[in-house]
Amino acid sequence: LHSDTVSVLVDDGSGAVVVYTTDSTVDSWTTINVDLPDYAGQTVKIGFRGTSVYGYSNPHIDNLSVAEAPSCISPTGITSSSISATTATVSWTVASSNDSFAYVIYEGSDDSGTSVDSGTTTSNSINFTGLSAETTYYIVVTASCSGQSASSINTSFTTSCNVATAGFSQNFNGLSALPSCWEVTNGGGSNTWGMFNSQAVYIAYESVAHDDYLKSPSFTVTDGVTDGFSFQASSPDNSYPEQMDVIVEDLTNGTSTIIVDDYTPSTTAGGVTYLSTFYDLSAYEGSNVRISFHITTQDQFRLYFDNFVVGPASSMAAGWAGFTSTSYSNAQNWYAGSVPTGDVTLNLNSDSASNSPTIASSVSATSLTVDTGVSLTISESGSLQTTGDFTNGGTVTMNSTATAHSSLIVGGSSTGSITYNRYADIDRWYITSSPVSGQDIDTFISNEDLAVSANNSSLVGLADYNNDGSQYAADPTISTGWWDYHQAGDDGTFTSGKGKIVRLASDATDNLLGFTGTINGSVSVPMTVATTAFNLIGNPYPAAVQVTSQGGATNDALSANSSGLSEITAWFWNGADNGYTAVNQNPSQAAKITAPGQGFFVSASGSGDFSFTPSMQTTSAGSFNRQTEWSKIDLSMSTDGQTSDTEIVYFDGATTGWDNGYDSTNWSSGSFQIFTSHVDTSTSQNLAIQSLPLGNFNDMVVPVGVNASAGQMITISVDTTNWPEGVKIYLEDVDNSSYTLLDGQNAEFTTLLDSNESGIGRFYIHTTSNSLGDQDLTLTDVSIYASSRDNLRILGINSGEANVQMFDLLGKQVLNTSFNGQSVNDVKLPNLNTGIYLVNLASDEGTVNKKIIIQ
Repeated sequence: LHSDTVSVLVDDGSGAVVVYTTDSTVDSWTTINVDLPDYAGQTVKIGFRGTSVYGYSNPHIDNLSVAEAPSCISPTGITSSSISATTATVSWTVASSNDSFAYVIYEGSDDSGTSVDSGTTTSNSINFTGLSAETTYYIVVTASCSGQSASSINTSFTTSCNVATAGFSQNFNGLSALPSCWEVTNGGGSNTWGMFNSQAVYIAYESVAHDDYLKSPSFTVTDGVTDGFSFQASSPDNSYPEQMDVIVEDLTNGTSTIIVDDYTPSTTAGGVTYLSTFYDLSAYEGSNVRISFHITTQDQFRLYFDNFVVGPASSMAAGWAGFTSTSYSNAQNWYAGSVPTGDVTLNLNSDSASNSPTIASSVSATSLTVDTGVSLTISESGSLQTTGDFTNGGTVTMNSTATAHSSLIVGGSSTGSITYNRYADIDRWYITSSPVSGQDIDTFISNEDLAVSANNSSLVGLADYNNDGSQYAADPTISTGWWDYHQAGDDGTFTSGKGKIVRLASDATDNLLGFTGTINGSVSVPMTVATTAFNLIGNPYPAAVQVTSQGGATNDALSANSSGLSEITAWFWNGADNGYTAVNQNPSQAAKITAPGQGFFVSASGSGDFSFTPSMQTTSAGSFNRQTEWSKIDLSMSTDGQTSDTEIVYFDGATTGWDNGYDSTNWSSGSFQIFTSHVDTSTSQNLAIQSLPLGNFNDMVVPVGVNASAGQMITISVDTTNWPEGVKIYLEDVDNSSYTLLDGQNAEFTTLLDSNESGIGRFYIHTTSNSLGDQDLTLTDVSIYASSRDNLRILGINSGEANVQMFDLLGKQVLNTSFNGQSVNDVKLPNLNTGIYLVNLASDEGTVNKKIIIQ
């Protein structure tokens, strides 16, 4: 029989009655006994009726016999019911002569399996307990009639899944069929829920209306454990959007509630884009539930379903899922489908969260909790700021590069350690500090590839600054007494807020200095005055600190500590120029920050503390209000690869004397250096930055100091910012009794030093709107160039005698001649090597210097 049945009918004269019907599939000859106790003593007719479903099979019967019924008749109608994960009920219909029943239950689909229970009962049902979830059982029941046994009957059933009591998730990855405990009910056409590419569940287009349910495993809703769920879905064709109802089946109370009617996931033409969604189940606390996804659409396209997660609502509502990528800013990586800004939790509820979060842009939150096992990375382009607490039970790593750094600012309390990787080039000195508290010095030395001293191999490229120079006496093998170098095995930790110098070895394997510890609160660093007043300070936070603000604010580091400083200046190491750059509150400067892991020098006025507070932290250097009108001269001196700079800034409120916070001295006196001294000669300091009153340019002559060696050819030039129209800038050279205009087309002065220069006295800057008499320069239209290897052409000297001299870059004179000016002046050149040469032209109208190239 194939989907056909045979019924047995009995007619005692009052009409035919069906007393037995076969199963729909009987593939082999089977002996069937039909008992007729209700017709005892009567004359009856026996009939057989075949029922065909498809009309192509032919039921067969054979070997009909009529005999006396056995004295012990078998029970009938054995069934199983009330099946759960651990229990089931098996019942049957008792025959008239049955007085007891023996039973055996086996694991498996027949009696070849292991017997797990057996016994005898006089009831017509048995309640089995202690069964295993998701297991098939086979039950055999044999009736007894006053000691005689009847033929046995049997049935089988499969226990259901356990009701989950802990959070769980399913990403369907690597599956060819739905996982156990997931159910599908197909009430529509042939297309129903099924697997898609072993990575998701989907339902396809159907020409008739769907009536299909996808049902999750059941679970107990427990507060803070399993009171929330999330999933992802996608409808990839916006012309044929699929919809579904999201239903909570309350198995405890026997109710079903549609919590979302006609849920429509994201629609993106040309691809599958998932929408993440979260729901709170706190209303079902204490109940066993399962979630059903019911689709009833017709003539649409497809709907994809993935990443089903059950967990605590409190952490999932604003929790990280990592479904799509590592991007913290991708909304679909969050259970609720949006990037949270309130209380945020990074947890491990999802088995699909192989993507750990990375912050690569500016994000904010009320609070952030990183659960155990979670890794958070803040890249060099990322920043995180909380107004509340930061709690880390996992791993938080912050990175930086040569041009960018990550940032973490915590507005509340902080718990747990972080690691900050501070960038450093190999084989180059840096001023650094630990951006966290608790970094062990010996561990740092062991972890990093630090340079080793050539004089003492036990010393490494990590040192403290001693402003008393005591290391000269303590270790004669070192070249400077200001630095106390560390060595492997040194005890202690980095002092928060204190700077050190560090240098990676030339063969270092990476460019990152790792600091691990907790986030600092307020930090105070002791300052001393000894041989010098300089103290090496460092940023103690994993975020930039505002050093200057330029807008009258007082929460920057220099303003807040001004009372303990001899001058309101910070000196930052400039590795490119191998020197220190002064930073102060001068309005011409951009507000200065110090990056995490960066240090700087300050000059103390006496013993005291330099203090850092969390309010000094900032995410950028541009948050200041610079409204003061100002003009600036950047004065530069260069020779053979060396450069030195100094600034002169004019603004209202400055004086010709010492303006603390706006004037800055040089950190030290170098052998090649340009600087200025005060216009008010009652004060004499070597200045890196000098501030002067705006407006009365004609009345101020600025002494320019030069430190350089005999035989050097120096070039002095200017670069101006916001410079007033009509005000000229001249450099006076007292030794040569010359004035050179520095703000015109040929804005530089070059000379070969015939003796050492040290300090002020030879050069001065004049700013004036008037002529400087006979020395006024009118050579802005002069053009000097090599028209060939053997000819120098000079245009713009139309009359009068002029002298021209040429020097190579070593200062050797290669030409000295005079000519009478005309419209085009050609000067024959000697046989010269290819290279750069300095031309000095002097006429009755003035002098001009020009560099040319002979090719």
